[in-house]
Amino acid sequence: RRVAVLSEKVERFRNFDRSQGELFFWIGFIILLFRGMWLSTMFPQNRLLSTLCIPIAALFIGLKILICDHYSAKQMVLAAVVVICTMLSCYYSRTVNAFILILLVFGSRDIEFEKILKMYLVVVGTLMVLAFVASQIGIIENLQYVQRGRIRNSFGIIYPTDFASHVFYCMTAIFYLMRNKLKIIYYVIAIGVAGLLYYFCDTRLDSLSILLVVFLFCMENVMEHTSWIKEGTVRIWRAFWQKIGVYSMPLAAMVSIGVTLLYRGDDSRWVYINDFLSHRLELGKNMYDAYGIRLFGQDIEMVGFGGSVTDVQDYNFVDCSYVYVLMVNGILFLVILIALYVLNCKSREQDEYFLCCIVAMSLNCMIAHHILQVEYNIWLLSVMTTKRYRNG
Repeated sequence: RRVAVLSEKVERFRNFDRSQGELFFWIGFIILLFRGMWLSTMFPQNRLLSTLCIPIAALFIGLKILICDHYSAKQMVLAAVVVICTMLSCYYSRTVNAFILILLVFGSRDIEFEKILKMYLVVVGTLMVLAFVASQIGIIENLQYVQRGRIRNSFGIIYPTDFASHVFYCMTAIFYLMRNKLKIIYYVIAIGVAGLLYYFCDTRLDSLSILLVVFLFCMENVMEHTSWIKEGTVRIWRAFWQKIGVYSMPLAAMVSIGVTLLYRGDDSRWVYINDFLSHRLELGKNMYDAYGIRLFGQDIEMVGFGGSVTDVQDYNFVDCSYVYVLMVNGILFLVILIALYVLNCKSREQDEYFLCCIVAMSLNCMIAHHILQVEYNIWLLSVMTTKRYRNG
């Protein structure tokens, strides 16, 4: 009887411990997500408040990690290595995105990933709607840029591509959450959203990325729920995701970094590709030639568009996420980042819907730079969360 009572008390303590840990995580997560999303809007910014958000959130998440989570000795050593490398990268690069991302990765341990996605949609979606409405009634500015003879609207976000990226990542989260309930109307709406983004924002990348998500989820639904598909075809589809889908991130990184470093401005073929990619290869190669690559990264001032329609004379911004992380955060952190994604995908290789999102995100990051920003890309937070599969 005493053993039973003791066991009941231990279980009660664990449940309390777990619930307190979740509360700490949600407080820190919401603070950091709200901060990042607010910074991407045209709402007035308070630099001091934005800076204070990071240690306050780190305090809550740190309490969850230190008091409520339990790690083996091997896990603690690996976590310590990742944290030390991340802190060194942040020190040398003078940036905080890597720290915020890794903090949330460890803090999300044993949290249900679907809950994180829902909270992400609530916070990001709410601020996006507020920014959109505020920009239309004149509270904040709707920045408009003219490119290729077309007007590009930002709708209360700092740049049209940033607005479109928010929409893309929200669409991936919605599709994943609805993965077993998707109907034709959802695909039609998503295609319509992609068309509206292209028409009002002239954002080819994110419009195509949304269409890719539609295609991949549609194919997975057909493979999973359609009886007339041959069993051999389904096996090939599953094998593709488990062999290729799992490694989509390192493949995308190798291609992006490779073509950037191999770029030659005196070769007409390279110039054509560079022009098609809005001079991204040239900008990345110039950055590499000027700064080189370092183990722990370096402080590079990125000068880009966004936040103002004033012409930028000394534009100097690397859009490709993989080249950006390599140049700014260093070789070691890029390796850690890709390794975390691969381990995450391998642990979820039976969840083709999840891999569809990772593939779409990996390809999107070959041109966009949001891989470390949780207000855009939430997918790495799934690495230590609880998992669900097809029966979702």
